[in-house]
Amino acid sequence: MNTQLGTIRSESADGEVPAREFFRSLLARAGITPSYTLEPDMTCRFRAENPITDGKGNYVLAVAGRTYEPLPPSTFEVKLPKDAAFASAWLARADETELRPLAFKRTADGAAFSLPEIRSAAMIYLFHDHPVLLGMRLPQGGAHADGDSATPMFKPGDAFEVTVQAVNPSVMEAAGGILVLKAPEGWTVTGDGRIDALSAGGSAARVFRVQIPRESPAFIPNAPWPLVADFTEEGEGKRTAVFHAAVALDIPKEGHELLLTDNWTHENYPWGDWTYADYRWIDVPDTEKGEAIKDDLWTYLPCGTDVHALLSGDRADRRKFATIEKMPEATAEFDLKSVRDVTRVLIRRGGGLQKAPWKVSFAFSADGETFGPWREFLPDWQGPYADFRFDAEKARFVRVRFSSPGAACVIDEVWIFGLGR
Repeated sequence: MNTQLGTIRSESADGEVPAREFFRSLLARAGITPSYTLEPDMTCRFRAENPITDGKGNYVLAVAGRTYEPLPPSTFEVKLPKDAAFASAWLARADETELRPLAFKRTADGAAFSLPEIRSAAMIYLFHDHPVLLGMRLPQGGAHADGDSATPMFKPGDAFEVTVQAVNPSVMEAAGGILVLKAPEGWTVTGDGRIDALSAGGSAARVFRVQIPRESPAFIPNAPWPLVADFTEEGEGKRTAVFHAAVALDIPKEGHELLLTDNWTHENYPWGDWTYADYRWIDVPDTEKGEAIKDDLWTYLPCGTDVHALLSGDRADRRKFATIEKMPEATAEFDLKSVRDVTRVLIRRGGGLQKAPWKVSFAFSADGETFGPWREFLPDWQGPYADFRFDAEKARFVRVRFSSPGAACVIDEVWIFGLGR
């Protein structure tokens, strides 16, 4: 029974009619009616969360289809608390930055909403008394960030227009004020953001022109570039709304320092080159002496690449460490899969200083056969991190030797950086 009921999750179930109908009949026999319905009936591909409220008659509903298949337009009828006294409804889809008015009809115990296509998820705002909401329309249809068609991509020197929306979701009039659009330092923004008072359910839009500089020392590849809109009410000058969006810039990777080891998480992510890098331990522990290298498989990638501790990152707030026990030295060899200009290695220890290596050494090779001389460092630990920098060593293989006289040496993660190409 538990297994069959588990298949009705909207993210994974597809046509699980027996389980769905069994669950429906079970609830019906108990006298329980659904809190929402969908027309046409696609509830096996749809999920609505319990309404979120601030206790002042303002409600937010989260709705979602399946992650890999859009939900076509539908009528979503839902039961709502009696104090949900809203005059307008607004929709924010997860894959876009603008607010859309949502048509609805009140029912005896809630409302019926005319949903557009939901490609992933969306929020429905039903407010009685709430400050102005902001949205943003970004240019669409041109170049966009890799894997994200909703984030437009521009080149240095380009100019584009952004429309900022101010929406009054409340049942009473909202004061006018000033909309301001902010961009990264060195970018130029022009436009008049003054708006008059907004009637209940009313909205206004203002267009701003954004000019990107041709050159900037801040330009790095694969970075999100923020656009921030805020609204300040007239009178007291109080900022009551803020909205963040991002655009992408087509910045060549050449010459920029990038992450080369595909670590799951890092402070520099996503500024990296995907290399399918992996590693192996060179030294063989003498088990008769109690020596050991404990480095279990932590996860794997869809491409079949195993991910062990030194590249595993922080998965669901759980860290995985590699532990070297009773070995004065242990060496890990990283394979970057092609010759790169290596400029930096960052190491995070997995325990206190008493379990940190007292010395770290590096050797580099282009072919995996001939390595250059060991370069030895005494780590300068800044918190859990030690940073090591080099003058663009050409290498595909990087050996990292950990030296520790203690009973155990614990290493959390190793990041290898090099120049983009």
